[in-house]
Amino acid sequence: RLPEENGPASTLRLDQDEKYLLAVCGRNVVVWNGGRSRVVLGSVSVCDDDVLAGADWSFVRGQIVCVSRQGEVYIVKYSEVAGTSRSSISDKGVDQQNPLHIASKNETARLNLRVEHVASVFPDDNGTEVDFITSLTVCPAGILIGTSRGILSCLSVNGDVIWRIKIPDFLQLSETVRKLGLLQSVASSDVATGEILHQDENPSFGGVLKLEFNNKLEICGVVLGNGLAFLLSFPDGAATPPELSQTRWLECVGVTSLALESRRMLVTVGLRNGDVNHMHIGYTPGDSCTLLKTVSLESWQADPDQTGPVSGLRWSRDGTALAIAWEKCGLAVWSISGCRILWISKEAQTQYSPRPTFKRDNAKRVWSPFSQEGKSIALEWGPRGFFLWSSVLTGGMKLSHCISEMALYRSGVLCNADQSESTRSSLIGYDKVMILSYPDENGRESSDFQQLLIPLSYLRTTWPPEFISVNNERSLVAVAASKGVAVCNIATRRWRIFGDLTPGNNNKCCALAWIGKTLLIFNELIEANGETMYELNILSREASASPRAQPHVAIPAKPILVDVREDGYLLVVCENSLLYLYRLEIDSRATQITLHAKMILPTRESNSSKDSSKVPGGGISVARIFPPVDMPELNGESEITGPSKLMMVRSTGTLIFVDMSSMMSVPLLRNVEQFWYSNNYTSKSVHFDSSKTRPVFWALGDDGVKVCFASQFSKLLQEHAQHPRSRSAEGFVEKWFEPDPEAYPIGVNLRSGTMIGISQKVEPDVVRGAGEVVPFCSIDVRGQPFFHRVLSHLLRASDDKDALKFAYQCLDLPQFVDSLEWLLFEAVSDDMENGNGSGGGTYEKREFRSRVLRLLHYFGEYEDIVIRCARKMESKKWPLLFAEVGEPAALLEMCYMSKQFRSAACLLIVLQEMWGLLSSLHHIARLLDRVIEEGCYDLASDLRHFLDNAEIAASNSPAPRRAGSYDYIVSA
Repeated sequence: RLPEENGPASTLRLDQDEKYLLAVCGRNVVVWNGGRSRVVLGSVSVCDDDVLAGADWSFVRGQIVCVSRQGEVYIVKYSEVAGTSRSSISDKGVDQQNPLHIASKNETARLNLRVEHVASVFPDDNGTEVDFITSLTVCPAGILIGTSRGILSCLSVNGDVIWRIKIPDFLQLSETVRKLGLLQSVASSDVATGEILHQDENPSFGGVLKLEFNNKLEICGVVLGNGLAFLLSFPDGAATPPELSQTRWLECVGVTSLALESRRMLVTVGLRNGDVNHMHIGYTPGDSCTLLKTVSLESWQADPDQTGPVSGLRWSRDGTALAIAWEKCGLAVWSISGCRILWISKEAQTQYSPRPTFKRDNAKRVWSPFSQEGKSIALEWGPRGFFLWSSVLTGGMKLSHCISEMALYRSGVLCNADQSESTRSSLIGYDKVMILSYPDENGRESSDFQQLLIPLSYLRTTWPPEFISVNNERSLVAVAASKGVAVCNIATRRWRIFGDLTPGNNNKCCALAWIGKTLLIFNELIEANGETMYELNILSREASASPRAQPHVAIPAKPILVDVREDGYLLVVCENSLLYLYRLEIDSRATQITLHAKMILPTRESNSSKDSSKVPGGGISVARIFPPVDMPELNGESEITGPSKLMMVRSTGTLIFVDMSSMMSVPLLRNVEQFWYSNNYTSKSVHFDSSKTRPVFWALGDDGVKVCFASQFSKLLQEHAQHPRSRSAEGFVEKWFEPDPEAYPIGVNLRSGTMIGISQKVEPDVVRGAGEVVPFCSIDVRGQPFFHRVLSHLLRASDDKDALKFAYQCLDLPQFVDSLEWLLFEAVSDDMENGNGSGGGTYEKREFRSRVLRLLHYFGEYEDIVIRCARKMESKKWPLLFAEVGEPAALLEMCYMSKQFRSAACLLIVLQEMWGLLSSLHHIARLLDRVIEEGCYDLASDLRHFLDNAEIAASNSPAPRRAGSYDYIVSA
């Protein structure tokens, strides 16, 4: 909670070291602790007769740059003061507002804030023109300032004007603006900036609405009040004015907000209609950026009139999540592939997709847990993305003087060194880890997360946790922060801490990985002479509780990614794209490690002449040894040669296959967020125990979830060997699931044949002391069966015997009948969705439908499957369905013979729709007689009500009807 006299926070910024949170409140600057606890470290009033237009952390350490609305520039210098803060003196380090947050000494050190007036943006001879500061952002040269009359200036930290341009005159010279038809927008004045400036002035141009500078991209995004947006290039840190030829144009109308992301080279813009556009900026400067995709509120059944325009966009620092705020109400967090991780609004109505995505598909839910009736004017991510802070400007809430803090969980593999399948099923928060458990091997019970609290004795001096690794048996988990390692036995929930946690220790963990029950710890060591060394330590479960693991082998460079295969091979990807492959031989006495291979990957960040942190789009986010150890047919390796193939995902989202022996790389898919293997080495699934029934890898991207089988992958490599210039693998992968905006996939459970996804579950909660209802979000685990997808693959790629054999192996799966129904549904719907509604289609599609029906005939649930499928279909698809399965009357006879009377009753609804009431009455009467003969009186009563309704409907029809009495049902 902020002091009432300060007003709401208009700006929230975390410093470069993720230690302090800056809040701008009216004319005051408040600095909070950015760690686990929220403690005010310092507060100062910057200007007495004006309010601040904004503030940000300067590139010069120890300084905060502030600018008032009237153009006065101030520097707030801060320094730590020994001792504890006022909020922690009385309670010995416990925050009264949140007792669960325990602050350490270094977290609560007071800050001494000193204000210095530097300069004025506007000259004294400004004349009668009224101009105000509307936006600012820091850059290496100093600070970029935008005004309400469209003037963009760059000032040094000393207040000297480096350069100044007027945006309208600057844009009038661009031929690209003319070609794109944006000149009319440049000169327009249809957008008032009074709301932005809290004044009644309406300048003719609209002013500079927002500025955002990205140091890695060396680009500054500019949003004007009339809805025009563009990107200015500053290769020298804005020391010189921008060049028109290096400007990138955003061909969007009504832009209200902008955010830059350097890993995938994206610019994200928010629009007045509430939509959000993702655009690629990696093309030649001087041209317009390419639109990649648009995410609309209409897909969530949200009314743009209620939410209003997009008021804030903020990418997390690792580029894996995007926070969006709308002007009237609403706050959301998206993943890079477009999955809605968090969604809070005044009234949200969610309609699940009718296609088979996750469980509870055809359900609808409406909830109104939170009424955020105010404009979210500030968004900021906490350290490692563990928190999301936001503030509200106006509204009927009592929280207008509060900063909202949401604690978030991060996927175990996002920006983590270990990318194994076991680590993928984990989540890590600011004080705990979550491990996905499978209570039932057959998947008949729902999966859930098991919470493990990280010891406070470890977090007190090492927060935040950075790395997590879970062994393949899911029995041990290791967490590493700035110092030491904490290891937990999941079954007993007992933690052990290894390493030196003293403040003077310069050792830091870089990566973690498990091989069996042996933990591999990669450490960064800073010697006394300032030289940095890297080493690998081995910690077995039988090791004594020594404070520090003994060094075993030196690593040539800093580890970025690691991958361990079950047969003892260790892959280490280091900075500057250095790659090392080791062989581990572990026994009870010692561990032998030998270097097996090394290479340099040809990526942009491998250029040693450049700073790798400043190369956008470079780098690798995922690296795995290929193939998995349980895919021997893809190995092609011997005990001497070892593995020589890799699968990687670049930071730009390209999935590539690399053969180190031949130096061949094959691009497989683009816009991939994550990929994982179908590892059956530890799960020991009896259903998916063959490479024919288990995909080699799964890829999650913008298009949904795609898979590739071993046979398809072999054909892909052969095709690429014959045609090296082929750039796509779309013909060799299968798209199994459409993008689900509700559930984020985290892996697969081969024992139950389901893909596991997580989603938010929201319940109302009350803020202590405020009496306001706010959302309480928890994690909901969902499972999507993929058994029918495997059957579809087998029917297309092999003969019917393999599909039938596999189906009999999976009879005990709880979703067996449902999967057969989905198989038939998709086989029939495929032609309809492609415009072939006549029942013909290509030969391959007709043959596939015939194979599906032949397979279904082997099971006694055939009639039930067909009828359930027909009821879920639209009536226009029924002719195509019954053209394949036969006449409905014949299907009804089969139900009589097998005594599936309830299935026959369901079929009557279809007959009524197809033939009408009069034509189907005799079938109803016949079924009623059979039901009474078998003694199914409950079903007979239902049929009686159905006949009564049919009689009433027939009496209203002009056609003659056949009279009949069914009163004997009552006596029966």
